[in-house]
Amino acid sequence: MTTSTSPGQQLPLAISTDGERVIMTFHGVLYSSMALALEEHLQDPRLSGSREWLLDMGAVERIDLVCAYALLRVAGAADAPSMRVTHANRRVERTLHHAGLHAVATFDA
Repeated sequence: MTTSTSPGQQLPLAISTDGERVIMTFHGVLYSSMALALEEHLQDPRLSGSREWLLDMGAVERIDLVCAYALLRVAGAADAPSMRVTHANRRVERTLHHAGLHAVATFDA
């Protein structure tokens, strides 16, 4: 599932679920112009029944700090499921840590 952010630009995100867990596979570059669409997409009521969100960042080249903050805002909500980030490269993981996501999510190698 992808979401439009502006003409000619797609949110680089595919979402699948196995019932209790939502798997979000990101790819490419997450630009600041995508932050609002990302936040709105992650607040979709259809994702609310899951117990865990797995964010696969293996194919992400770079994430803008604004998008990292958008993830933090969603993950920090009172009713948010647990969040696990996996396969993030050092640059992406560093940006997510700078935003403070490590306070509300776990990180795998």
